[in-house]
Amino acid sequence: MTDWGTIWDALPPGFPEYPGAEPTDTGEGAASATLAIRTDAKTASNWWATALTRAGFSTQSTEGPLENGSIIVHSLGQSPSCRVQATFVPQGGTTIESVLFAAACPFV
Repeated sequence: MTDWGTIWDALPPGFPEYPGAEPTDTGEGAASATLAIRTDAKTASNWWATALTRAGFSTQSTEGPLENGSIIVHSLGQSPSCRVQATFVPQGGTTIESVLFAAACPFV
């Protein structure tokens, strides 16, 4: 359980992942996935929104870039309770992506 809601502790097999993304641990709290991506936050978040649309999700809103340069993408699956939130935070030449995948989403 997170402040955002109950999440899966991983992403389902085949879930969209930015090419070359590597799992990382930031110690920032619970997430379904935390990945290091070698691109800027804008490129990564745009790729993410497109990839999720192809996977049957819809982008509900995008926040940012925020004061620290981060971008947050809010998406929905087939049901309103299937929510996904991805946060992209620039860290030098890398972007850290943190994904929250709601437990109400099917894990397939």
